[in-house]
Amino acid sequence: MIIIYISAYGAIRCFSCSSTSTTACGDDFGMTSPSAQDCPGTCIKRRGKRDNAGVDVVEVTRGCVEQTGDKCFDSSFNGISVYSCTCNTNYCNSASNWKYMYSPLATLIVILNIWRQILQS
Repeated sequence: MIIIYISAYGAIRCFSCSSTSTTACGDDFGMTSPSAQDCPGTCIKRRGKRDNAGVDVVEVTRGCVEQTGDKCFDSSFNGISVYSCTCNTNYCNSASNWKYMYSPLATLIVILNIWRQILQS
């Protein structure tokens, strides 16, 4: 009983869907009753682009992975370029990728402004 409680306590909730089966799961996340899952790791959003007879096809999946941390990365699998972002708060994988790309930049700008003010004092 204690083990179940500890494992549930450490879990976060992540949206779980694929744009290949549900259009509303795509980049413009618009699911009105999305499915979700408990995740002991982090939530992930993957955006893949593949060529289908000269036409770019974009596929988005959302789910859970075991790795930890907030990060974005590029990868390639069987000729499909995939951009993935992981995050570790409830339902965070509904967001667009820009949220993850600009957070470190905004933090850096704030730190540099504080440092500049310290140097001017």
